Amino acid sequence: MRLPYDLSNPLDKPAQQCYNELKNEYTSSSVKELTDWGPDFVGVDKDSSIPIYVQIVDQVEGMVKVGMLAAGDRLPSIRAVAEHLRIDYNTVARAYTELDRAGIIKTARGIGTHVTDALSDDALAASRQAKLVETVAKNLRDLMALGFSPEEIRSAFDECLKSIR
Repeated sequence: MRLPYDLSNPLDKPAQQCYNELKNEYTSSSVKELTDWGPDFVGVDKDSSIPIYVQIVDQVEGMVKVGMLAAGDRLPSIRAVAEHLRIDYNTVARAYTELDRAGIIKTARGIGTHVTDALSDDALAASRQAKLVETVAKNLRDLMALGFSPEEIRSAFDECLKSIR
């Protein structure tokens, strides 16, 4: 197999240097221990009305926001995820493209796909808090739509919280 550059050719040295810089950026020892995630890191519900690529995007975003996926963690290849989930390659590619556009992941040829460090600790904490409020608000709306009063909801919530502790 022929490489796309020839190291003996001085005109191709910048390409090799660029490749080495990118590789070092992702494999730097200054980054905490990296995790290589397997293709089973996400799951999908094929019967859901939510498109599969959106399910993947939401799960990866959620894992980054709660800290399960950290900056530098390596995601499995598109092909590996598609084969594991038994879905079309293009579906996973679309999800990865959306995540790349959002700045959550970065893909570099020959290096792989990694979680970026675009979100600071403060941004992650704010994001987690926003997700908590969003989830509680959604559940409260659902319960109130079922006819429960705020007092009934508060009582049930307190009871559940006590049983969990």
